[in-house]
Amino acid sequence: AIEAGAGAVMCSYQKVAGVHACANEHLLKKLLRQDLGFKGFVMSDWGATHDAELSALNGLDMEMPGGTDSHFSKLASLVKQGVVPE
Repeated sequence: AIEAGAGAVMCSYQKVAGVHACANEHLLKKLLRQDLGFKGFVMSDWGATHDAELSALNGLDMEMPGGTDSHFSKLASLVKQGVVPE
């Protein structure tokens, strides 16, 4: 799918090597972007984001909206604080 030009990938609820998939730097940055050359965006499955800071820093581009557990609503504050780069 990546070689065919997929524009988006959805990360899952599961942990890989003890790290939630949507915050897993090895999966999102190393394997997906560097090794496979993925140029699109990564979105979470609904409710699969557990930490806005880690997810944003480690390759998650978009959190699926809805529910009471929206973590990316904290991004503006994290950017203002200098925790997450713009």
